[in-house]
Amino acid sequence: MDIEDIELKSEDVGEERIKQQLVRNRYYLSPVTTNVISYTYILNTNTVYRLDDNNRLIQSEFVSVVADMKRFKKCMKNNIESLFKAKDYLISPVNSPERFARPQYFLTNQQEAMSRKLLSGLLKDDDKRYYSVKGEAGTGKTLLLYDTVRKLPVDAGKCVIHFGRRTPNIDILEKAIPSTDIITSRDLTDGAMLKGYDYILVDETQRLHDDQFEWIVDSACSNNEAGSSGGVGSDNEAGSLGSLSGSNKVGSMNVASDDSRSSVRNTPKVVMFYDCEQVLSRHEQQRAMDKRIEELADENYFLSDRIRTNPELSAFIRNMFDLNKRARGYKYDCVTICYANSINEFKRLKAYYKAKQYIYIDYEKSYRNVNNRYKSRKFNTYKVIGKEFDKVLTVIDSKFKYNEYGELCADYDGDNDDILEKYFYQVVTRARDQLCIIVLNNEDIFRRLLDICVNTEQCRIED
Repeated sequence: MDIEDIELKSEDVGEERIKQQLVRNRYYLSPVTTNVISYTYILNTNTVYRLDDNNRLIQSEFVSVVADMKRFKKCMKNNIESLFKAKDYLISPVNSPERFARPQYFLTNQQEAMSRKLLSGLLKDDDKRYYSVKGEAGTGKTLLLYDTVRKLPVDAGKCVIHFGRRTPNIDILEKAIPSTDIITSRDLTDGAMLKGYDYILVDETQRLHDDQFEWIVDSACSNNEAGSSGGVGSDNEAGSLGSLSGSNKVGSMNVASDDSRSSVRNTPKVVMFYDCEQVLSRHEQQRAMDKRIEELADENYFLSDRIRTNPELSAFIRNMFDLNKRARGYKYDCVTICYANSINEFKRLKAYYKAKQYIYIDYEKSYRNVNNRYKSRKFNTYKVIGKEFDKVLTVIDSKFKYNEYGELCADYDGDNDDILEKYFYQVVTRARDQLCIIVLNNEDIFRRLLDICVNTEQCRIED
């Protein structure tokens, strides 16, 4: 298949921007074909540009555009969107560190605009120390975080606080970004570990423990005092933290010594990325981290465009959690609803979809006592934080119901602190392309989910 991409511009925007757009378009079209012919026409100058096979922008003529168009004997006129799959374009630095390192990704327009504003503030030598970036699941907070770290000065000491376990992918990311340490929330056991950095960027800030949050907040003040005294940290602190070369380690994590970090600025800056909808317990909810973060931040940013999941899947998830948020125009081919009358039926369905390359994710803490039958050794809610998968399989059982306002909620046993519907939300938002839900012995939920699908031209239903 060949594709001819022709961009029309009313006025000249400069050759660099013209080239960037054509290169980006070629990247978006690459999963369909590598044979992409790229042109841009500028109306006010009557000029034609072409992007050659080596991504060089050269001036061209109309005769070339016409000649290339004449090569097309048959054209696809309908359902062009079917050629494009969300999974071909979505990238998670944590899931695909090699693609991030090369780099093989682009930011959305909203991410780019926010990146420019955020970097402009971070690079200013002013009194602003705290910045916040809020966004729901799938809006690309983690990608923006690591892209921002990559664009900060090479000789600046940078630290990323990653919520979750340390994995080989985290090690790859750490090596891909110069002068950057990635500290997992599990390894962050002392505020002294944050001394000496010029920039500290925190992912999933709402999930941190109170003492960890206070260490991060205090680090900007303490680092500033250290910098004003003529150095970043003391020799004693440097000795206790280890070496950037990796000869000394704290746990499984490389931590830079203060001597090895460059003191580019006297006032360290902190960026907190968060989504307070993604809390898993009542204790986390009562902490009201969103208010604490917003009151602390000198500048607040908000990501609204979902990029991780395809629009159809996002619409289904929104409607599933709130029956009043019904979307129109979707067939929900990306959703499969199954029903199991018993544990044995559930197990057979689970095995069937796992054989079809679905990743089964369970609820680690909420089901640990009474529902071990659901548990997965490989994936649970905590292990998949910050990750996503092409196909996700999960279960919804008799604990779930819809309240009088049409909102999905769950019953709790005793003094269970977990918010089960938040666990479920965390699981289903890990899906990029396909979602399969096994409804176990809950006819009302099953009927409600079918109603979402049937009223929007049906999704696949399998018994």
